Amino acid sequence: MRIGKKLVSTIVVLALSTSALTGCTSTKKAISESAKDFLEIVKSGSTENLEQYASGGVLDGEFVHTFDSSFLTDNLKSGIDSEKLDEATAQRLDNLCASFSDMITSYEITSVSVKKGVGTVVASVNTAFPLNIIGGEEASSRIGVKVDSYTQENPDKINNADPEIAKQVYNDTINLVLETYEDMMSESSEETYIFVFTMSKDSETHKWCVTEIQDYDSVANGKTIAETNTDAGDTEDEDIPIEEMAGTEESQEPQAEETESEEAAPEQSEESASEGPEIEEVDLSID
Repeated sequence: MRIGKKLVSTIVVLALSTSALTGCTSTKKAISESAKDFLEIVKSGSTENLEQYASGGVLDGEFVHTFDSSFLTDNLKSGIDSEKLDEATAQRLDNLCASFSDMITSYEITSVSVKKGVGTVVASVNTAFPLNIIGGEEASSRIGVKVDSYTQENPDKINNADPEIAKQVYNDTINLVLETYEDMMSESSEETYIFVFTMSKDSETHKWCVTEIQDYDSVANGKTIAETNTDAGDTEDEDIPIEEMAGTEESQEPQAEETESEEAAPEQSEESASEGPEIEEVDLSID
């Protein structure tokens, strides 16, 4: 009789543990899917329906603006007098702006965790060219050199009162800017950036939304976040600090709570750091 009671108790405990773990898996999967839906829209260079997956602060934030082709196009064209452009220069400008829609070539969710009802997603984003080309210091420096050279080679055109000559100078200058951006994009290779999304469940829609985005370096601050293969979020692996993994291995009882690692950014050993992906520091500022 006593054996029977123990058997029943064991079955109940296992059932409760399995239920808790299943709930955790379901939550992580939902978070992962929402993050992927968010990134898929961002990848398209659009913001259409993005409000379904992000808070207002994220929609108006630097991350979205960095990949929003319309925002980037308006930002670039705001400093150009379109009425002075000839047909060829205007078309060249439009062609450059069209490339903004293809900035993200691919992305991957590398880690999903949940703690106290807040989700954390680590995502790697691959871009066709570095994010800091448009308006960056190197581009500005190159443009400055080209404009100075043009000014020295064409003293008769500079500040010329003839409207046609002035228009030609303006178009020549804009073409130097566009040429610089085109050259830098063609010279560059694909870049990989890592971002950390904070996700919360909307109380009305019950959908998981991105409420904060930080670049990897800002979050890590000298540490690294353990990456686990989270194919659709179907993993139960926890992000475990490396120093704990290096210590004595102890068997752990199944967690009945929906919780993940105590540290969101455990320290990375020198060896693992050398084997991990190269991390590009992100500057999301837009001039």
